[in-house]
Amino acid sequence: MRLRPPAIAVFLAIAATACARGPVNTDAQLYAMVDTIGLAELRRSPERAAVLGVAVQTFGEDYRSRLDDRSMAAVERMRATRLDFLRQLEAVDRATLSRDASRTLEIAQRVVSSTVKMDAYSFGYADLGRASPYLISQMDGAYAGVIDFMTVDQTIGSRADADAWLARLEHVDDAVTDEYRRFEIDRERGVLPPAGILQQALEKARALQSADPLAHPLTQFFAESLSQLNDLPEGEIASLIGKAAGIVEDDIGPVYDRLVTLLETSAASAAPEPGVWRIPNGEAYYEDALRLYTTSDLTPRQIRDVGVALVEELTGEINTALIALGRTEGTVGQRLEAMRLEPLFLYPDTLEGRAALLAAVSERASWGEQKAPAMLSVAAAAQVEIKLAPASLETAGPDIHYRPAALDGSRQAALILNLRSTLDWPNWTLPTLAYREAAPGRHLQLGIARARARPRPCWITSPPTRRSAKAGRLTPRIWRRNWGRMRRIRPDVWAISSRCSFAPLTWWRTPASTTTAGRATGRWPTS
Repeated sequence: MRLRPPAIAVFLAIAATACARGPVNTDAQLYAMVDTIGLAELRRSPERAAVLGVAVQTFGEDYRSRLDDRSMAAVERMRATRLDFLRQLEAVDRATLSRDASRTLEIAQRVVSSTVKMDAYSFGYADLGRASPYLISQMDGAYAGVIDFMTVDQTIGSRADADAWLARLEHVDDAVTDEYRRFEIDRERGVLPPAGILQQALEKARALQSADPLAHPLTQFFAESLSQLNDLPEGEIASLIGKAAGIVEDDIGPVYDRLVTLLETSAASAAPEPGVWRIPNGEAYYEDALRLYTTSDLTPRQIRDVGVALVEELTGEINTALIALGRTEGTVGQRLEAMRLEPLFLYPDTLEGRAALLAAVSERASWGEQKAPAMLSVAAAAQVEIKLAPASLETAGPDIHYRPAALDGSRQAALILNLRSTLDWPNWTLPTLAYREAAPGRHLQLGIARARARPRPCWITSPPTRRSAKAGRLTPRIWRRNWGRMRRIRPDVWAISSRCSFAPLTWWRTPASTTTAGRATGRWPTS
């Protein structure tokens, strides 16, 4: 399951003020520096700017026909820029800052320094708050990410939009080529994903090959979008579709053919065992990755022990619930798998069944939006639209795709589901999906970040968290009456926390019996 956007996806109220060199001794200068760092990260990603709906004036130039530069030269430039930013942050005199600014400085230094450490390994990729040793996997890579961006994250509402989309399409082959060249360099250094991951990536890449350019997901999306434009003559539409099909056939198709060959040879030589310890400096990489992704100073072994204990605890809770339902045969996993296959819990794999499933998710999300203010001292975020992914992406697209609302107000937030089959989503899994992705999950988190009195780039904004009273517990906890101590936290962690937060309110209570249409014959909580 691939969830987007990444942790640094939202940059709010970004100032174009150039940062002053040398020591900083006022809050205003620090905040200008923080905004400058955010702007630098944003400008390296036209795709992220498009997803966020950033104004062209804020970005600094017209980016609407561009894709991200994934070349080695661009990566090296950003690594050098981050080192410079870190030196500037370390030069700040903390004693001259207010309490809030001092906290901001602490978070900024930790985020940038952790990312710089990941940059130093010179393989994989690193963003502020996110990194991976592998450029291409079943979850990452331009080969799939750019297709998602061009089809799920883009809207075509005019001829100008169509021209910009075509201009981006002309750069898809460059994006995929630049990335797999870096992948080849990493492979020569001994950094190669395990065989299982490569096999899954290979299957996705093959699904994006197409002997007929008109049947390719990119061309199909473009054709469907153009058909909704009433002011374009049919002949003009046909000409535009022909241009897209030509780019897919002549430029994009050969690149994917080479990528598939690369993944086939890589998978044949890859080790079967997962684990970053296999790659050069893998143990150190893992420890530094923990510092990037968390605020904990626990060792990898200690975090593993916490995880094992938590799995045992949750398995026990699930076992108790299953016994109460009269399900006692087999392990917990076997019993859950059996429930996933029972027709009693499944929606019909028909148009009507898909509509019923989508309505059920929307109902859960709306419920979460209504109830979240009872847990938080802030207003709920704007409503999120629940919609289906384009049919052309069912084979290779992500299961779930969250798209934040545009900063310019032109587009509301959307949770996009890829329903290859309704049988993949038993009705008892839908509350988790809705609460994690909508409210009080990642959608609410981003809404809170945008609603702050002094909004700052999301890489420096964090939700309210504190350590649980239970020793060693890492689960974040929401404070209702104040923000508490601010710490950086990834959207995925907030999403997990949201599920934990709803559980005591019995918002997870799903009836043991349901109809095949997905309506409860038991009781859903209504208050």
